[in-house]
Amino acid sequence: GYKHAILRPQPGGGLSHVKASLESPYGCIESAWENPGDDFQWTVNVPPNTTATVYVPAPEGVQIQERGKPVGEIAGVEYIGHEDGAAVYCLPAGRYTFTYAYPA
Repeated sequence: GYKHAILRPQPGGGLSHVKASLESPYGCIESAWENPGDDFQWTVNVPPNTTATVYVPAPEGVQIQERGKPVGEIAGVEYIGHEDGAAVYCLPAGRYTFTYAYPA
């Protein structure tokens, strides 16, 4: 029950942004993404005492950053792999903002 969340945005279909939240027994799970043109930004909140698996919808090889640093440099963030057009990470509790620019 809400100890582990799975977040997987599905950009496209004419949507340029989506924001959603769910109040869990451990706190608010939040997801807000925007896709203005050639950039993608996704903010995720994982409440205390929980973890999350997130699927960042990005082509393989794209440099994904979290608040300006490569995701691989963020303590506690574990890269799981690339699956169905998304980079998959396991996150501890916290607030994260993932960004990248689509390749030209």
